[in-house]
Amino acid sequence: MYNTEQPERPAASRHTSGGKENTELGQITAYLRNGNSTELPCRAEAVRQAFFGNRVFLRGIIEISNHCKNSCRYCGLQRQNTSLNRYRLDEESIQEAIAAIRRFDLQTVVLQSGEDPEISADTMARLIEKIKSKTDIAVTLSLGEWPESAYRTWFRAGADRYLLKMETFEKGLYRALHPGMDFQHRLDCIYRLAEIGYQTGSGIIVGLPGQNLESIASDLIELRKMDLDMISIGPFIPHPATSLAGYPAGSPALTSRAISMMRCLDPAVLMPAVSALAAQEPDQRHQALQAGANVLMPNFTPSNQAAWYEIYPDIRRSGLSTDAMGSALAEARAAGCTLDYSQGDSIKIKEGKR
Repeated sequence: MYNTEQPERPAASRHTSGGKENTELGQITAYLRNGNSTELPCRAEAVRQAFFGNRVFLRGIIEISNHCKNSCRYCGLQRQNTSLNRYRLDEESIQEAIAAIRRFDLQTVVLQSGEDPEISADTMARLIEKIKSKTDIAVTLSLGEWPESAYRTWFRAGADRYLLKMETFEKGLYRALHPGMDFQHRLDCIYRLAEIGYQTGSGIIVGLPGQNLESIASDLIELRKMDLDMISIGPFIPHPATSLAGYPAGSPALTSRAISMMRCLDPAVLMPAVSALAAQEPDQRHQALQAGANVLMPNFTPSNQAAWYEIYPDIRRSGLSTDAMGSALAEARAAGCTLDYSQGDSIKIKEGKR
């Protein structure tokens, strides 16, 4: 049975201390509210052009497991979802997917999963070592919360980047949406990753139940303060097998405005046009690129398993690499951008700002 209990709603807003911070919060909130203005996306596009030109960086993503021990109330992978076909890719399947990524000349792989209790730190380390021994491809991990020792082991094995999204910085909302999880621990994990040496990313969901424009604006300020290498901003999409099934989806237009604002707040950050945007409206990813995003992540998960990585429902989801690459090319062209097949390291690292 699914948990149908609705999450508690936190206070409507979070106030920052200090007149300057309150002024910034108000200004950002006003920009997010003003959906008819072209000023913000035009400014964000100019900032992206100044730092990256027309380049959109490609990362091939492989979703290696849809098992998860957590109960995040917005996510279809939550352990309460007993209707989901669960899978865990073996090493041969992962290596075949990486070979497909390399055939398209991509130089970054993203290994993503739920927080799978059957994945061991040592097994993952051996996989990373084998990947790095065969190719110079950059390895990004998005595997959730682990002990610091695991993060260090994977970094020594050759992992380059790590993405761990906060989803929200509103503590009350975080607690309501993440039963059994600890806000401060997750935040500490992100800081430990950066200290270890990873190019580090986090991000938020726009349109969560209990969230308002001011809390989104405050989240963007918090992300800017963290001085991250990567930031992912995507819309909330209700999953029918979760307790949030009856809530409205987050607005793609508001998500794009949040991306534009984030580009202006942190010009050098790498930001994907996430697949969740395309799950709602086919043209939303290229609009996110025009709003300031500069990364696309074609899906190379084997087709037999791709439809089962159901964080959110998406009838267009495909694990066919040719389809994914064709979509990336079309989206970049529609946005007036060119695809960059390089590793696309953080320019904050390359410029010695770490």
